[in-house]
Amino acid sequence: MPRTDPARPNPLTRRRNPRPSSRTHSRPAPLSQPARLADKIGMPEQKKFTIAHVTHEAVEQIGGIGTVLEGLMTSPVYQRHVARSILVGPTGAAHLSADPHHRLGPHGELLYSSIDRIDRLGLAIKFRPIEWAFNVNIVYGTRKYNSHDGRRGQAEVLLINISRIDPHRLAVFKHRLWEAFGLDSSRYESAWDYEEYARLAEPAFYALLALLDPRELPCVLISHEFMGMPTVLQAVLEGHQQFLTVFHAHECGSVRRIIEEHPGHDTMFYNVLAQARRRNRFIGEVFSGLEHQFRHVLVSLAHLCDGIIAVGDHTRDELKFLNEPFSKRTVDLVYNGLPALKVNPDSKLRSRRMLQKYSRTLVGYTPDILMTHVARPVVSKGMWRDLKVCHELDSLFAEHGKTGVLYILTSGGGTRQPHDVLHMEHTYGWPRHHRVGYPDLVGPEIGIWRDVENFNAHHEAIQVVLVN
Repeated sequence: MPRTDPARPNPLTRRRNPRPSSRTHSRPAPLSQPARLADKIGMPEQKKFTIAHVTHEAVEQIGGIGTVLEGLMTSPVYQRHVARSILVGPTGAAHLSADPHHRLGPHGELLYSSIDRIDRLGLAIKFRPIEWAFNVNIVYGTRKYNSHDGRRGQAEVLLINISRIDPHRLAVFKHRLWEAFGLDSSRYESAWDYEEYARLAEPAFYALLALLDPRELPCVLISHEFMGMPTVLQAVLEGHQQFLTVFHAHECGSVRRIIEEHPGHDTMFYNVLAQARRRNRFIGEVFSGLEHQFRHVLVSLAHLCDGIIAVGDHTRDELKFLNEPFSKRTVDLVYNGLPALKVNPDSKLRSRRMLQKYSRTLVGYTPDILMTHVARPVVSKGMWRDLKVCHELDSLFAEHGKTGVLYILTSGGGTRQPHDVLHMEHTYGWPRHHRVGYPDLVGPEIGIWRDVENFNAHHEAIQVVLVN
Protein backbone atom coordinates (compact mmCIF):
# COMPACT_ATOMS: atom_id res chain seq x y z
CA MET A 1 0.00 0.00 0.00
CA PRO A 2 1.43 3.40 -0.92
CA ARG A 3 2.67 5.60 1.90
CA THR A 4 2.50 9.36 2.14
CA ASP A 5 5.80 11.21 2.13
CA PRO A 6 5.94 12.84 5.60
CA ALA A 7 7.86 15.77 4.15
CA ARG A 8 5.20 16.57 1.56
CA PRO A 9 3.56 19.92 2.38
CA ASN A 10 -0.12 20.05 3.23
CA PRO A 11 -1.94 21.73 0.32
CA LEU A 12 -4.18 23.69 2.69
CA THR A 13 -1.25 25.62 4.10
CA ARG A 14 0.40 26.62 0.81
CA ARG A 15 -0.18 29.51 -1.51
CA ARG A 16 -1.64 28.81 -4.90
CA ASN A 17 0.96 27.59 -7.42
CA PRO A 18 3.88 27.83 -4.98
CA ARG A 19 7.32 26.37 -5.37
CA PRO A 20 7.65 23.00 -3.64
CA SER A 21 8.66 23.28 -0.01
CA SER A 22 10.41 20.74 2.17
CA ARG A 23 8.73 21.93 5.36
CA THR A 24 6.02 19.84 6.99
CA HIS A 25 2.76 21.66 7.67
CA SER A 26 -0.02 20.56 9.97
CA ARG A 27 -3.68 20.28 9.03
CA PRO A 28 -6.13 22.97 10.12
CA ALA A 29 -7.46 22.24 13.58
CA PRO A 30 -10.76 20.31 13.68
CA LEU A 31 -13.95 21.88 14.96
CA SER A 32 -13.33 22.77 18.58
CA GLN A 33 -16.84 21.72 19.66
CA PRO A 34 -18.00 18.94 17.31
CA ALA A 35 -21.23 18.25 19.16
CA ARG A 36 -22.25 21.86 18.66
CA LEU A 37 -22.31 21.47 14.86
CA ALA A 38 -24.12 18.14 15.16
CA ASP A 39 -26.71 19.71 17.48
CA LYS A 40 -27.27 22.66 15.14
CA ILE A 41 -28.08 20.41 12.20
CA GLY A 42 -30.19 18.04 14.27
CA MET A 43 -27.71 15.16 14.51
CA PRO A 44 -26.97 13.27 17.76
CA GLU A 45 -23.62 13.48 19.49
CA GLN A 46 -21.18 11.00 17.98
CA LYS A 47 -21.67 7.54 19.49
CA LYS A 48 -22.01 5.56 16.27
CA PHE A 49 -20.53 5.49 12.77
CA THR A 50 -19.98 8.54 10.63
CA ILE A 51 -20.35 7.66 6.95
CA ALA A 52 -19.51 9.80 3.93
CA HIS A 53 -21.12 8.69 0.65
CA VAL A 54 -19.45 9.99 -2.53
CA THR A 55 -22.13 9.98 -5.20
CA HIS A 56 -23.54 11.85 -8.18
CA GLU A 57 -26.95 11.76 -6.50
CA ALA A 58 -26.18 13.80 -3.39
CA VAL A 59 -29.02 16.22 -4.18
CA GLU A 60 -31.11 14.91 -7.05
CA GLN A 61 -32.39 11.35 -7.23
CA ILE A 62 -31.56 10.30 -10.77
CA GLY A 63 -31.47 6.52 -10.71
CA GLY A 64 -30.82 3.44 -8.66
CA ILE A 65 -28.09 4.81 -6.38
CA GLY A 66 -30.35 7.64 -5.25
CA THR A 67 -33.08 5.14 -4.45
CA VAL A 68 -30.63 3.01 -2.47
CA LEU A 69 -29.49 6.08 -0.52
CA GLU A 70 -33.10 6.92 0.30
CA GLY A 71 -33.57 3.38 1.56
CA LEU A 72 -30.49 3.68 3.75
CA MET A 73 -31.27 7.09 5.19
CA THR A 74 -34.80 6.08 6.18
CA SER A 75 -33.87 2.61 7.45
CA PRO A 76 -34.30 2.18 11.22
CA VAL A 77 -31.41 -0.30 11.23
CA TYR A 78 -29.10 2.16 9.47
CA GLN A 79 -30.17 4.96 11.80
CA ARG A 80 -29.42 2.85 14.88
CA HIS A 81 -25.82 2.40 13.81
CA VAL A 82 -25.01 5.65 12.00
CA ALA A 83 -24.87 9.05 13.68
CA ARG A 84 -23.89 11.21 10.71
CA SER A 85 -24.34 10.64 6.98
CA ILE A 86 -22.62 13.08 4.64
CA LEU A 87 -23.45 12.96 0.93
CA VAL A 88 -20.52 14.29 -1.09
CA GLY A 89 -20.53 15.29 -4.74
CA PRO A 90 -19.74 18.01 -7.27
CA THR A 91 -22.14 20.88 -7.89
CA GLY A 92 -23.82 20.53 -11.26
CA ALA A 93 -24.58 23.44 -13.56
CA ALA A 94 -28.22 23.35 -12.47
CA HIS A 95 -27.20 23.73 -8.83
CA LEU A 96 -24.99 26.72 -9.64
CA SER A 97 -27.75 28.56 -11.48
CA ALA A 98 -30.47 27.67 -8.99
CA ASP A 99 -32.00 29.88 -6.37
CA PRO A 100 -29.78 29.63 -3.25
CA HIS A 101 -32.66 28.20 -1.27
CA HIS A 102 -33.02 25.36 -3.80
CA ARG A 103 -29.37 24.40 -4.18
CA LEU A 104 -29.89 21.31 -2.04
CA GLY A 105 -33.22 20.34 -3.56
CA PRO A 106 -36.81 20.80 -2.37
CA HIS A 107 -36.11 19.18 1.01
CA GLY A 108 -32.72 20.78 1.60
CA GLU A 109 -31.60 23.44 4.06
CA LEU A 110 -28.63 25.58 3.01
CA LEU A 111 -26.24 26.27 5.88
CA TYR A 112 -23.08 27.38 4.07
CA SER A 113 -22.40 28.61 0.54
CA SER A 114 -19.45 30.73 -0.47
CA ILE A 115 -21.24 31.22 -3.81
CA ASP A 116 -24.06 33.04 -2.00
CA ARG A 117 -22.06 34.35 1.00
CA ILE A 118 -24.17 32.31 3.40
CA ASP A 119 -22.62 31.02 6.63
CA ARG A 120 -25.22 30.20 9.26
CA LEU A 121 -22.95 28.02 11.43
CA GLY A 122 -19.64 29.89 11.30
CA LEU A 123 -18.04 27.30 9.01
CA ALA A 124 -16.09 29.82 6.95
CA ILE A 125 -13.11 29.51 9.31
CA LYS A 126 -12.90 25.86 8.27
CA PHE A 127 -13.98 25.97 4.65
CA ARG A 128 -12.35 29.16 3.38
CA PRO A 129 -8.75 27.81 3.57
CA ILE A 130 -9.82 24.83 1.47
CA GLU A 131 -11.64 27.02 -1.04
CA TRP A 132 -8.66 29.34 -1.29
CA ALA A 133 -6.12 26.52 -1.61
CA PHE A 134 -7.96 24.69 -4.40
CA ASN A 135 -9.89 27.61 -5.94
CA VAL A 136 -13.25 25.91 -5.33
CA ASN A 137 -16.58 26.85 -3.76
CA ILE A 138 -18.23 24.77 -1.06
CA VAL A 139 -21.97 24.36 -0.53
CA TYR A 140 -23.09 22.63 2.66
CA GLY A 141 -26.37 21.89 4.36
CA THR A 142 -28.84 19.16 5.16
CA ARG A 143 -31.36 17.14 3.20
CA LYS A 144 -34.47 15.42 4.51
CA TYR A 145 -35.81 12.13 3.19
CA ASN A 146 -39.50 11.25 3.33
CA SER A 147 -40.17 7.72 2.11
CA HIS A 148 -43.51 6.55 0.73
CA ASP A 149 -44.07 4.31 3.74
CA GLY A 150 -43.86 7.20 6.19
CA ARG A 151 -40.29 6.73 7.36
CA ARG A 152 -38.05 9.77 7.75
CA GLY A 153 -34.34 10.36 7.47
CA GLN A 154 -31.76 13.11 7.18
CA ALA A 155 -28.28 13.55 5.75
CA GLU A 156 -25.73 16.30 5.48
CA VAL A 157 -24.83 17.39 1.96
CA LEU A 158 -21.38 18.60 0.92
CA LEU A 159 -21.13 19.92 -2.64
CA ILE A 160 -18.01 21.37 -4.23
CA ASN A 161 -17.85 23.57 -7.31
CA ILE A 162 -14.73 22.32 -9.08
CA SER A 163 -15.23 24.17 -12.37
CA ARG A 164 -12.27 26.51 -11.74
CA ILE A 165 -10.05 24.25 -9.64
CA ASP A 166 -6.37 25.16 -9.41
CA PRO A 167 -4.74 23.34 -12.35
CA HIS A 168 -1.34 23.06 -10.67
CA ARG A 169 -2.69 21.26 -7.62
CA LEU A 170 -4.80 19.01 -9.84
CA ALA A 171 -1.74 18.12 -11.91
CA VAL A 172 0.22 17.25 -8.75
CA PHE A 173 -2.63 15.00 -7.57
CA LYS A 174 -2.80 13.22 -10.91
CA HIS A 175 0.97 12.74 -10.85
CA ARG A 176 0.68 11.10 -7.44
CA LEU A 177 -2.03 8.79 -8.81
CA TRP A 178 0.38 7.75 -11.55
CA GLU A 179 3.29 7.19 -9.16
CA ALA A 180 1.30 5.23 -6.59
CA PHE A 181 -1.21 3.31 -8.69
CA GLY A 182 -0.11 3.55 -12.32
CA LEU A 183 -3.28 5.51 -13.07
CA ASP A 184 -2.57 7.64 -16.16
CA SER A 185 -5.11 10.46 -15.93
CA SER A 186 -3.91 12.02 -19.19
CA ARG A 187 -5.65 9.20 -21.08
CA TYR A 188 -9.06 10.09 -19.64
CA GLU A 189 -9.06 13.86 -19.19
CA SER A 190 -11.33 14.36 -22.20
CA ALA A 191 -14.04 12.36 -20.38
CA TRP A 192 -15.79 14.77 -18.02
CA ASP A 193 -17.08 11.91 -15.85
CA TYR A 194 -13.45 11.13 -15.01
CA GLU A 195 -12.20 14.69 -14.81
CA GLU A 196 -15.06 15.85 -12.58
CA TYR A 197 -14.44 13.27 -9.88
CA ALA A 198 -10.65 13.57 -10.11
CA ARG A 199 -11.10 17.28 -9.39
CA LEU A 200 -13.43 16.51 -6.50
CA ALA A 201 -11.05 14.18 -4.66
CA GLU A 202 -8.68 16.45 -2.73
CA PRO A 203 -11.04 19.30 -1.77
CA ALA A 204 -13.68 16.74 -0.73
CA PHE A 205 -11.13 14.91 1.42
CA TYR A 206 -10.08 18.07 3.27
CA ALA A 207 -13.63 19.42 3.54
CA LEU A 208 -14.68 16.20 5.25
CA LEU A 209 -11.81 16.52 7.69
CA ALA A 210 -12.93 20.07 8.42
CA LEU A 211 -16.42 18.82 9.29
CA LEU A 212 -15.33 15.96 11.52
CA ASP A 213 -14.01 15.87 15.05
CA PRO A 214 -11.18 13.47 15.95
CA ARG A 215 -13.67 11.45 17.99
CA GLU A 216 -15.62 10.79 14.76
CA LEU A 217 -12.57 9.38 12.99
CA PRO A 218 -12.03 7.14 11.25
CA CYS A 219 -14.94 8.09 9.04
CA VAL A 220 -16.27 5.39 6.72
CA LEU A 221 -15.79 6.71 3.19
CA ILE A 222 -18.00 4.91 0.67
CA SER A 223 -17.41 5.17 -3.06
CA HIS A 224 -20.68 4.50 -4.85
CA GLU A 225 -19.42 3.08 -8.12
CA PHE A 226 -16.45 4.71 -9.86
CA MET A 227 -17.44 8.25 -8.85
CA GLY A 228 -15.89 8.11 -5.40
CA MET A 229 -12.76 6.19 -6.34
CA PRO A 230 -10.49 9.26 -6.83
CA THR A 231 -11.48 10.44 -3.33
CA VAL A 232 -10.83 6.94 -1.98
CA LEU A 233 -7.41 6.92 -3.64
CA GLN A 234 -6.68 10.29 -2.02
CA ALA A 235 -7.48 8.70 1.35
CA VAL A 236 -5.21 5.75 0.53
CA LEU A 237 -2.41 8.16 -0.37
CA GLU A 238 -2.83 9.86 2.99
CA GLY A 239 -2.27 6.60 4.82
CA HIS A 240 -5.80 5.54 5.80
CA GLN A 241 -5.50 7.21 9.19
CA GLN A 242 -8.64 9.33 8.93
CA PHE A 243 -10.87 7.13 6.79
CA LEU A 244 -11.94 3.54 6.36
CA THR A 245 -12.71 3.06 2.68
CA VAL A 246 -15.48 0.97 1.16
CA PHE A 247 -16.34 0.34 -2.48
CA HIS A 248 -20.09 -0.08 -3.05
CA ALA A 249 -20.58 -1.91 -6.34
CA HIS A 250 -24.08 -1.25 -7.68
CA GLU A 251 -22.85 -2.91 -10.87
CA CYS A 252 -19.54 -3.74 -12.54
CA GLY A 253 -19.04 -1.04 -15.17
CA SER A 254 -16.43 -3.03 -17.09
CA VAL A 255 -18.93 -5.84 -17.65
CA ARG A 256 -21.78 -3.50 -18.53
CA ARG A 257 -19.73 -2.04 -21.40
CA ILE A 258 -18.89 -5.49 -22.77
CA ILE A 259 -22.48 -6.71 -22.54
CA GLU A 260 -23.85 -3.60 -24.24
CA GLU A 261 -21.39 -3.65 -27.14
CA HIS A 262 -21.25 -7.38 -27.94
CA PRO A 263 -24.07 -8.76 -30.12
CA GLY A 264 -24.37 -11.76 -27.78
CA HIS A 265 -24.96 -9.45 -24.80
CA ASP A 266 -25.38 -11.22 -21.44
CA THR A 267 -25.90 -14.65 -22.98
CA MET A 268 -22.36 -14.49 -24.31
CA PHE A 269 -20.74 -12.89 -21.29
CA TYR A 270 -21.81 -15.14 -18.45
CA ASN A 271 -20.89 -18.27 -20.39
CA VAL A 272 -17.45 -16.79 -21.03
CA LEU A 273 -17.07 -15.75 -17.39
CA ALA A 274 -17.80 -19.27 -16.16
CA GLN A 275 -15.29 -20.83 -18.57
CA ALA A 276 -12.60 -18.23 -17.85
CA ARG A 277 -12.83 -18.55 -14.07
CA ARG A 278 -12.48 -22.32 -14.30
CA ARG A 279 -9.20 -21.65 -16.13
CA ASN A 280 -8.14 -18.93 -13.67
CA ARG A 281 -8.20 -16.23 -16.32
CA PHE A 282 -9.30 -12.64 -15.81
CA ILE A 283 -11.29 -10.17 -17.83
CA GLY A 284 -8.31 -8.39 -19.42
CA GLU A 285 -7.02 -11.70 -20.77
CA VAL A 286 -10.31 -12.44 -22.53
CA PHE A 287 -11.59 -9.01 -23.64
CA SER A 288 -9.35 -6.36 -25.19
CA GLY A 289 -9.38 -2.58 -24.99
CA LEU A 290 -10.53 -2.29 -21.38
CA GLU A 291 -7.50 -0.19 -20.42
CA HIS A 292 -8.93 2.64 -22.54
CA GLN A 293 -12.06 2.80 -20.35
CA PHE A 294 -11.57 4.94 -17.25
CA ARG A 295 -14.44 3.29 -15.36
CA HIS A 296 -12.78 -0.09 -15.72
CA VAL A 297 -9.43 1.29 -14.60
CA LEU A 298 -10.90 3.03 -11.53
CA VAL A 299 -13.04 0.08 -10.45
CA SER A 300 -10.09 -2.28 -10.94
CA LEU A 301 -8.31 -0.35 -8.17
CA ALA A 302 -11.17 -0.79 -5.72
CA HIS A 303 -9.47 -3.88 -4.26
CA LEU A 304 -7.34 -1.34 -2.34
CA CYS A 305 -10.39 -0.44 -0.22
CA ASP A 306 -10.75 -1.72 3.32
CA GLY A 307 -14.10 -3.23 2.40
CA ILE A 308 -15.98 -4.16 -0.77
CA ILE A 309 -19.72 -4.69 -1.00
CA ALA A 310 -21.82 -5.72 -3.97
CA VAL A 311 -25.57 -5.56 -4.56
CA GLY A 312 -25.89 -9.08 -5.94
CA ASP A 313 -24.27 -12.42 -6.69
CA HIS A 314 -23.54 -11.62 -10.33
CA THR A 315 -21.93 -8.30 -9.42
CA ARG A 316 -19.71 -10.05 -6.86
CA ASP A 317 -18.61 -12.63 -9.43
CA GLU A 318 -17.93 -9.91 -11.99
CA LEU A 319 -15.71 -7.99 -9.54
CA LYS A 320 -13.68 -11.10 -8.79
CA PHE A 321 -13.22 -11.53 -12.56
CA LEU A 322 -11.48 -8.13 -12.85
CA ASN A 323 -8.00 -9.09 -11.67
CA GLU A 324 -6.08 -11.38 -9.32
CA PRO A 325 -6.10 -9.00 -6.29
CA PHE A 326 -9.88 -8.80 -6.52
CA SER A 327 -10.19 -12.58 -6.77
CA LYS A 328 -8.53 -12.88 -3.36
CA ARG A 329 -10.67 -10.25 -1.63
CA THR A 330 -13.83 -10.90 0.32
CA VAL A 331 -16.78 -9.21 -1.39
CA ASP A 332 -19.72 -8.91 0.98
CA LEU A 333 -23.21 -9.13 -0.46
CA VAL A 334 -25.49 -6.27 0.55
CA TYR A 335 -28.74 -6.62 -1.36
CA ASN A 336 -30.59 -3.39 -2.03
CA GLY A 337 -33.38 -2.71 0.41
CA LEU A 338 -35.88 -0.23 -0.96
CA PRO A 339 -38.83 1.54 0.65
CA ALA A 340 -42.06 -0.11 -0.46
CA LEU A 341 -45.64 1.04 -0.35
CA LYS A 342 -48.06 -1.12 1.60
CA VAL A 343 -50.51 -2.61 -0.86
CA ASN A 344 -53.53 -4.88 -0.66
CA PRO A 345 -55.63 -6.61 -3.32
CA ASP A 346 -58.11 -3.73 -3.51
CA SER A 347 -55.41 -1.09 -4.09
CA LYS A 348 -53.73 -3.26 -6.74
CA LEU A 349 -57.00 -3.78 -8.58
CA ARG A 350 -57.77 -0.06 -8.37
CA SER A 351 -54.36 0.79 -9.85
CA ARG A 352 -54.90 -1.79 -12.58
CA ARG A 353 -58.22 -0.26 -13.54
CA MET A 354 -56.71 3.21 -13.64
CA LEU A 355 -53.92 2.07 -15.95
CA GLN A 356 -56.38 0.17 -18.15
CA LYS A 357 -58.49 3.31 -18.47
CA TYR A 358 -55.43 5.37 -19.35
CA SER A 359 -54.37 2.71 -21.87
CA ARG A 360 -57.75 2.94 -23.61
CA THR A 361 -57.22 6.67 -24.04
CA LEU A 362 -53.76 6.10 -25.53
CA VAL A 363 -54.07 2.98 -27.69
CA GLY A 364 -57.83 2.74 -28.25
CA TYR A 365 -58.55 -0.50 -26.35
CA THR A 366 -58.66 -1.78 -22.78
CA PRO A 367 -55.76 -4.25 -22.41
CA ASP A 368 -56.21 -7.62 -20.77
CA ILE A 369 -52.52 -7.79 -19.87
CA LEU A 370 -50.43 -4.90 -18.50
CA MET A 371 -46.62 -5.08 -18.61
CA THR A 372 -44.09 -2.56 -17.28
CA HIS A 373 -40.36 -2.03 -17.31
CA VAL A 374 -38.76 0.81 -15.31
CA ALA A 375 -35.08 1.28 -16.11
CA ARG A 376 -32.36 3.59 -17.36
CA PRO A 377 -32.17 3.91 -21.18
CA VAL A 378 -29.14 1.69 -21.75
CA VAL A 379 -28.71 -1.48 -23.79
CA SER A 380 -27.87 -3.65 -20.79
CA LYS A 381 -31.33 -3.03 -19.28
CA GLY A 382 -32.72 -5.27 -22.01
CA MET A 383 -35.50 -3.13 -23.51
CA TRP A 384 -34.55 -4.63 -26.87
CA ARG A 385 -35.35 -8.02 -25.32
CA ASP A 386 -38.75 -6.76 -24.16
CA LEU A 387 -39.66 -6.03 -27.76
CA LYS A 388 -38.47 -9.46 -28.91
CA VAL A 389 -40.55 -11.16 -26.22
CA CYS A 390 -43.59 -9.05 -27.11
CA HIS A 391 -43.11 -9.94 -30.77
CA GLU A 392 -43.45 -13.63 -29.87
CA LEU A 393 -46.40 -12.95 -27.56
CA ASP A 394 -48.33 -10.87 -30.09
CA SER A 395 -49.51 -13.82 -32.20
CA LEU A 396 -50.33 -15.85 -29.06
CA PHE A 397 -52.40 -12.99 -27.67
CA ALA A 398 -54.24 -12.63 -30.98
CA GLU A 399 -54.89 -16.37 -31.13
CA HIS A 400 -56.57 -16.28 -27.70
CA GLY A 401 -58.37 -12.99 -28.24
CA LYS A 402 -56.23 -11.10 -25.72
CA THR A 403 -54.63 -7.67 -25.89
CA GLY A 404 -51.75 -6.11 -23.97
CA VAL A 405 -49.79 -2.93 -23.41
CA LEU A 406 -46.16 -2.66 -22.38
CA TYR A 407 -45.20 0.55 -20.59
CA ILE A 408 -41.51 1.40 -20.73
CA LEU A 409 -40.63 4.06 -18.16
CA THR A 410 -37.18 5.54 -18.77
CA SER A 411 -35.49 8.90 -19.05
CA GLY A 412 -32.32 10.18 -20.66
CA GLY A 413 -33.12 13.82 -19.98
CA GLY A 414 -33.97 13.99 -16.29
CA THR A 415 -37.35 14.80 -14.77
CA ARG A 416 -39.59 16.85 -17.07
CA GLN A 417 -41.54 19.79 -15.71
CA PRO A 418 -45.32 19.25 -15.29
CA HIS A 419 -46.19 22.13 -17.62
CA ASP A 420 -43.99 20.62 -20.35
CA VAL A 421 -45.72 17.26 -19.96
CA LEU A 422 -49.17 18.86 -20.20
CA HIS A 423 -48.11 20.80 -23.30
CA MET A 424 -46.84 17.64 -25.04
CA GLU A 425 -50.03 15.77 -24.16
CA HIS A 426 -52.29 18.47 -25.56
CA THR A 427 -50.14 19.26 -28.61
CA TYR A 428 -49.39 15.84 -30.09
CA GLY A 429 -50.61 13.12 -27.74
CA TRP A 430 -47.55 12.30 -25.63
CA PRO A 431 -46.65 9.61 -24.56
CA ARG A 432 -48.35 7.69 -27.36
CA HIS A 433 -46.51 9.91 -29.81
CA HIS A 434 -43.14 11.61 -29.49
CA ARG A 435 -41.02 14.30 -31.08
CA VAL A 436 -37.25 14.58 -31.07
CA GLY A 437 -35.91 17.39 -28.93
CA TYR A 438 -36.24 18.48 -25.32
CA PRO A 439 -38.52 18.41 -23.38
CA ASP A 440 -39.36 15.26 -25.30
CA LEU A 441 -36.91 12.80 -26.82
CA VAL A 442 -33.21 13.30 -26.10
CA GLY A 443 -30.13 11.10 -26.21
CA PRO A 444 -30.78 7.35 -25.94
CA GLU A 445 -34.54 7.91 -25.76
CA ILE A 446 -34.51 8.60 -29.51
CA GLY A 447 -33.26 5.13 -30.45
CA ILE A 448 -35.66 3.43 -28.06
CA TRP A 449 -38.60 5.36 -29.52
CA ARG A 450 -37.67 4.39 -33.06
CA ASP A 451 -37.68 0.72 -32.05
CA VAL A 452 -41.01 1.19 -30.23
CA GLU A 453 -42.54 3.03 -33.20
CA ASN A 454 -41.47 0.27 -35.58
CA PHE A 455 -42.88 -2.39 -33.24
CA ASN A 456 -46.25 -0.65 -32.93
CA ALA A 457 -46.55 -0.33 -36.70
CA HIS A 458 -46.28 -4.10 -37.20
CA HIS A 459 -48.22 -5.51 -34.23
CA GLU A 460 -51.84 -5.28 -33.21
CA ALA A 461 -52.49 -7.38 -30.11
CA ILE A 462 -49.68 -5.67 -28.14
CA GLN A 463 -48.72 -2.02 -28.22
CA VAL A 464 -45.77 -0.35 -26.46
CA VAL A 465 -45.90 3.06 -24.75
CA LEU A 466 -42.67 4.92 -24.00
CA VAL A 467 -42.98 7.19 -20.97
CA ASN A 468 -39.91 9.38 -20.72
